[in-house]
Amino acid sequence: MAAPTITNGQEHFFPIIYEGNGAGQRVGRFVPFTDQATVANSCLIQPVAQRRLGRTPSSNGSGTILTFSAWVKRGRLGSISSIFIANDYASVGEALEFNTSNQLNYYCIKSSPGSYDWNYITNRTFEDTSKWYHIMVARDTTDSTQADRVQIYIDGEKVTSWNTETQAGSNLTGWMNQTTYENSFGNTNNASYVRGIGYLAEMNMIDGQALLPASFGITDTSTGRWIPKTVEPFPTTTTDIAVTVVSSGGNKYALDGVTQGTVTLIEGATYKFDQSDSSNSGHPLRFSTTSDGTHGGGSEFTSGVTTAGTPGSSGAYTQITVPTGTATLYYYCSVHSGMGGTANTQDQYGTNGFRCKFQDSSALGDDTSGKGNDLTATGMSTTNQTTDSPTQNHATLSPHSLYKSSNFTLSEGNLKATSTSAAGTHSGQGGMRIPNGGKYYWECEIDAGKDGMGIGIIPADTPTTSANPSTATLYLSNGSMRTDGSNAISYGSGVSNGDIMGFALDLSNPANGKLYVSVNGTYENSGNPVTGANPAPANPLIGDFRVIYQDGSNGYTPVYIYNFGQKSFNTAPPTGFSALQQDNLPETVKGISGLVWTKNRDSTDNHILMDSSRGAGQRLESTETGAQILINNSLNKFLAGGQQIGSYADMNRSGNSFVSWNWVANAGTTASNTDGSVTSTVQANTTAGFSIVQFTAPSAGNFTTGHGLSSTPEWVIVRMVNATSNWAVYHKSVYDASGNQFSASLNSNAAYSDLGSAIWGAGMTSSTLGLTSDGVVTAGAVSLAYAWHSVDGFSKFGKYTGNGSTNGPFGYTGFRPAWFLVKRIDTANDWQLFDSARNPFNPVDRRLYPNLTNVEAVGSTSDIFDFTANGFKVREDNAAINASGGTYIYMAFAEHPFVGDGTSPVTAR
Repeated sequence: MAAPTITNGQEHFFPIIYEGNGAGQRVGRFVPFTDQATVANSCLIQPVAQRRLGRTPSSNGSGTILTFSAWVKRGRLGSISSIFIANDYASVGEALEFNTSNQLNYYCIKSSPGSYDWNYITNRTFEDTSKWYHIMVARDTTDSTQADRVQIYIDGEKVTSWNTETQAGSNLTGWMNQTTYENSFGNTNNASYVRGIGYLAEMNMIDGQALLPASFGITDTSTGRWIPKTVEPFPTTTTDIAVTVVSSGGNKYALDGVTQGTVTLIEGATYKFDQSDSSNSGHPLRFSTTSDGTHGGGSEFTSGVTTAGTPGSSGAYTQITVPTGTATLYYYCSVHSGMGGTANTQDQYGTNGFRCKFQDSSALGDDTSGKGNDLTATGMSTTNQTTDSPTQNHATLSPHSLYKSSNFTLSEGNLKATSTSAAGTHSGQGGMRIPNGGKYYWECEIDAGKDGMGIGIIPADTPTTSANPSTATLYLSNGSMRTDGSNAISYGSGVSNGDIMGFALDLSNPANGKLYVSVNGTYENSGNPVTGANPAPANPLIGDFRVIYQDGSNGYTPVYIYNFGQKSFNTAPPTGFSALQQDNLPETVKGISGLVWTKNRDSTDNHILMDSSRGAGQRLESTETGAQILINNSLNKFLAGGQQIGSYADMNRSGNSFVSWNWVANAGTTASNTDGSVTSTVQANTTAGFSIVQFTAPSAGNFTTGHGLSSTPEWVIVRMVNATSNWAVYHKSVYDASGNQFSASLNSNAAYSDLGSAIWGAGMTSSTLGLTSDGVVTAGAVSLAYAWHSVDGFSKFGKYTGNGSTNGPFGYTGFRPAWFLVKRIDTANDWQLFDSARNPFNPVDRRLYPNLTNVEAVGSTSDIFDFTANGFKVREDNAAINASGGTYIYMAFAEHPFVGDGTSPVTAR
């Protein structure tokens, strides 16, 4: 295969998801990763009978309200894997687990054996064994809103798309946090049900509170990743309590409308008692550890208390951040007796809460919350402690069927691979990509069957489970290197069972990578990774890689035990080489954002388009026709891999989720272009086929202006900048019967209409845009165009005809899409916009509408695609994407080209 022009689409286009913070932040995908808090250890729980952490509470905690939070790295796929369970294994029980379809399932059977009290099964599947997932359940069955009684969060995001959703009834209790059954974590306590989860880290159970994910994690705005934070087992935002004074046998405080209501204050949390209502005049609210405070012979409690303003006036409040260990409090009026009530205090973890950091290898179930609710570690030893964690995620082997033959079994947290067949050749691979640009070291012990071994590296995105791939570089038991799938090149002295091999892979030179192999600390063929001398014979080491291991067809069944840095290496890595874990990966190569298109997913804010030619902060909106406006403190700077934003709410509203689509231009550098009749100012990325064109239209009539690209544009969006204007959209292949070019408006759902020369003049050429000073672009108007042409493996601008079937058309793009915009043009329908960041898994159903301010739509079965390795497949018959006989145009940009680097195609998702 011929290598595509662009082998890494993210260098030229990338979507970003980020959370608004209402202040300033840098958003984008930047590597190396950053950590807000360090998780040092995890507990490895293999699928071995009754190997688990467990505790049977000595007394019942809250049966209705609890929060469970844990970081989980899956150890196997396609089998039930238990995160927690309390069960009789016959007819009743409560469990949080991955099911055989790799969906997350949380259920309880209690009030009626065999019938679910609640049952939640996600649509999403969890099949990435190289990633740490943050799994959190907040249960409060006392909540008056049934849909809010059980809330499940994955990586800080609330799950809203369900395969099964049986909601909990009012005030139902579960089995967790109760004395009836052992509360088991990571596996079951029944030998007939082996459900080892893999790795658990930073595990917390909070008795009596239903919290939000912000107590345990935070979105890293530099990478978009959900990362651990310093654990705060209490509400992390201030709770507002409205205070009024009512007459009820004398003046009394009413809290949120409840006269002398009792409130519960969690240690560490902050509560604001709002006294701005005029009825509070003359009644300052204070706290005491004595009922009725100073009127009852007590004194004022002031620790953690602040006051502001005068009661009864705007802005007046009494606020308390509850100190740890605070006794029961009472709120009272410092002037008048008999007005107050009780403020019960509750410790953070409650009766049966616990925190497991797995920091003591001899006591893996140690509760570090201070409550003393230790879990018992059964069937485990000190070796079940590992340094693999959410903040230092190490590579492991992949159990996915694309990357592991069924003739290999994985164990020990996907670090041990055992061949089970002496016939034929089988293989498996690592789960983590080894990215170009770094120097990496790992080890592997040959535990048995060394004469059948083949071990080394293979280009990433090369699924192989059986035959010898010609692209792999393999070290054989006799010391030879195999680089073409058959012939072996003499290299070293070979290995014996029990030997530990070291691999030093130098990809710091993207055009000339090198591999070095050692046996028990001595490099074969006098290789020297530090000086670059005598590397192993290898295929050209260009691009990303994975580890690969094989057995042979000579009757041997090898056993490999890998170490990617989860434990101490047998031999120290060479100087400059690092363990294969996420913090050691090189910075991702991305260009500087040139066009940034941002939308608030959670609010009805407009789609905002800013570009580095017009300058930071110059806002246009695809949903509006208004002229450009400078918005200070919005997009402050265009950065490599993202942008710096300020407090502007439409781009950074606190608590809202945003998506930003970024096209790389020319790092903000523009040039004057005189190719057309009108001089333009152009910022062009000729490699990616994208340019930003600025020009001033002449007097009425046709004109041309240069676009700076090397080919004729196939998709153009144009509008005036300094005046009200529609967004006119040109598509290369949409004409009427007379040959006139059709046009549509990005800000409208209208069908394409025949505007002929009213917009596009003489049309497009390889050097110029053909336009008319009429309609969308008027004489003397400062105007803007975004122009694209297709680039093999990166971008595609096409058209398809609907068939009205759920087995809809397939569109070949030559790449796996990262961004997909589609519009029906023969009748009125909204533009539909999808991307792989918001839709990391098929089906692709999260969509936004460039002509509408709507919040993100999700979960409907009416607008669904699959993104495939080489295009897209329509999966529904909705008129907006697949009416029978309907005509649709689309615009797509790549996540990965189908032909990869020109040697092997990528795989579907």
